[in-house]
Amino acid sequence: MKARGVELLVEPDAEGAARACATLLGAAEGDVVLTGGSTPERAYEIAAELRRDWSDAELWWGDDRCVPADHEWSNYGLAKRALLDAVEVPPIAVHRIEGELGAEEAARRYDEALRDRSETSPIWVSDPTATPRHCSRTRPGSRCVNVVQSRRRRSWSRSWIG
Repeated sequence: MKARGVELLVEPDAEGAARACATLLGAAEGDVVLTGGSTPERAYEIAAELRRDWSDAELWWGDDRCVPADHEWSNYGLAKRALLDAVEVPPIAVHRIEGELGAEEAARRYDEALRDRSETSPIWVSDPTATPRHCSRTRPGSRCVNVVQSRRRRSWSRSWIG
């Protein structure tokens, strides 16, 4: 189903939605952009089961909070626990947002790291509050795939494929 440039995948339940997102992640190569919150946690766990070798991927974050990496609110921390610590072969690189440095410095450093990536087409996995408009500001022309549970029609996770 497509609406306003967003491809909608409807799954019967939260586990189905997590598996659909994990399948997208498992097939991704190159630059992969993750987020946090509790929403994508199950997808990350399944992705780690489906794909044990992440050596052809570089991980990035679409957002994070201004907290240390080991803080319970850290989006990187969630991905580390649910995905990175569970795989056999880690990604070639993990580019986290250094939120503990404060918003200004973390943004400056992350912007610097992203400058060399302006021509890539990453796969995005984001939280339900993100919108295609939000994504298009980051990566114009990206294709949006929104995975939802059918019963509640509640967004579970979004993936943008450039």
